[in-house]
Amino acid sequence: MAFLHIQMESQALHMPVPLDVILPQYDPTGENGTPVKGPYKTLYLLHGSGGSQSDWVFKSNLLRYVEGLPLAVVMPAGNNSCYVNTPAGQDYTDFLAWELPSICEDWFPLSRERKDRYIAGLSMGGYGAYHAAMTYPQQFAKASSISGALDISIVYHEDEFGKQAVNVLGPEENFAGGPNDLLALAERQKEKQADLPEMLSLCGEQDALWEDNLFFQEKMEQLGLPVQLESWEGEHNWEFWDAAICRVLEWLDVWEQNGKEQR
Repeated sequence: MAFLHIQMESQALHMPVPLDVILPQYDPTGENGTPVKGPYKTLYLLHGSGGSQSDWVFKSNLLRYVEGLPLAVVMPAGNNSCYVNTPAGQDYTDFLAWELPSICEDWFPLSRERKDRYIAGLSMGGYGAYHAAMTYPQQFAKASSISGALDISIVYHEDEFGKQAVNVLGPEENFAGGPNDLLALAERQKEKQADLPEMLSLCGEQDALWEDNLFFQEKMEQLGLPVQLESWEGEHNWEFWDAAICRVLEWLDVWEQNGKEQR
C-alpha cells in the first residue's frame, strides 16, 4: 500500500487543492500488498465541515482497513464548500464528479468504468457525496452518506458556518427547489428517468442528524428512489465514523473480494 500527499492545480476551483491518496501496491505473492495488479476500483472519500483531506487518515483506522484491498481511496480538501458549485465560481461538484476522477485516472492505475467508481463522506461530506452522485449519476455506481447533513440548509442557521452559507449555497430564499436541495434534485432526476447510483445512509441513533436522515430516506422511498438506511447506537463522532467506514467497505464488496474479515 502506498500513501501519497499531493498538491494539484484545479481548473474547476481556480486554485491548488491538496489530496491524500491511498493506492494498492501490487505484490504477486499477496504477502505485502494486493495480489491484483489493477486497474483498481476507487472510493472518493470526503471530510466534514471544519475538517481537512487528512481527517480520515489521522482520525480513523482507514489505513489499516484498506491495507491489501484492491481499492484506491482519494481524499480531496473540500474546505467548507458543502462540495457544491458556489456562486463565487468554485465548482466543487464538477471537480468531484469530473475533474478529479479524470486526473486521478490519468495518474494512477484506476478503472475508468462507472461500476468501479464510488463516493462517500461524513457529515457535510455525506451531503456532498449524495449531491455529486445525484447531480452526475453517470459518474458513480455507489454513494454513501455517513452521518450526513442531508438537509444542508441547516448551515444558514449555524453560528460559525452561517456567515459563509450565502457565499456557498446562495441566498436562503432560493435554496428550496434549487440545485443544492437534494430532494428537489432527486425529483428532477426521476423525471429524467436517470439511473441513480445505489445509495447507503449510515447514521447514529443519538446523532442530532438522525431525524434528517430518516426523513430523507422516507421521502426518497416515496419517490420510488430507495435509499438503504442503517443505524446503530452512536453519536456524531469518530467512534461511529470509524465503524461506519468498515460498513461502507463491506457494502462495496471489497472486503469479500479480498478475503478479509470486517475489522
